[in-house]
Amino acid sequence: MAIPTSCKFALQSREFQLAACLRLGMPVPLTGEVTKWDCGSSLDDYGYHLITCKHGGGPVWSHDTIVRVWSECFHQLHLRQKIEPDLCYVKSDCRPDLLAVDLLSGNNIELYVSRSSPLMGIGYCLQGS
Repeated sequence: MAIPTSCKFALQSREFQLAACLRLGMPVPLTGEVTKWDCGSSLDDYGYHLITCKHGGGPVWSHDTIVRVWSECFHQLHLRQKIEPDLCYVKSDCRPDLLAVDLLSGNNIELYVSRSSPLMGIGYCLQGS
């Protein structure tokens, strides 16, 4: 198992246990902690509602976390970056989640993060120009 290179990437024992259960499709041990979510939905054994409900922030939180990790990677490469830049895209109504610019070459890197399925993980798309 790899050791995290930063404390930002480290998981507490409980977080690791929940992540492993979600990834392996096993029941999530939340007994006694939560019986109902903020949206009014009941607890499900596999924790799917926890990571898919827009009211609880699961999809938004995981999306934003991935964008922040990529932003940190680009920062380490000394690339100037902006999260969710306010740009006008003529050919598309989709704006990148992260725009990185290499000041030496002038090349842009656009990052689009989208969630596919809780069981399939998160998808990434990098585009360069």
